[in-house]
Amino acid sequence: MGRKTSNDYHFTYTFTLTADCELYTTLKISGDWEVTAATNGDDADGILFTKNQFSPGPCTVAFSKYTGLYDVILAGTVAAGDYVMLGTDGTGGEQRFIKWTAGTDNPSLIAGKCVQGGASGETGYILQ
Repeated sequence: MGRKTSNDYHFTYTFTLTADCELYTTLKISGDWEVTAATNGDDADGILFTKNQFSPGPCTVAFSKYTGLYDVILAGTVAAGDYVMLGTDGTGGEQRFIKWTAGTDNPSLIAGKCVQGGASGETGYILQ
């Protein structure tokens, strides 16, 4: 089986690579708009598709298990790398997303993974 091409992924997005690694390395979200190489036991979020010559720095991450990147309103504090689920709607009826907690919440409730977190009422960005 050969390497995947850009057509094998749902979409790509620009992040900051926090530590140098080889192209096509499996990555995890490590901070707001930041990625690093995934290791044993980590969630595999994407693949390093392109990188700056002077890495660490800007890079393109290809995603196959997510279909898009969306801005959402957060309920409670959510950090980059956290899974999120739907929370209680805001006073205006807008959907809000809260942190999903392993061991407490049902895995079927996961609605996405946070790439930019924030506090309650702030806008965050999630992969979905």
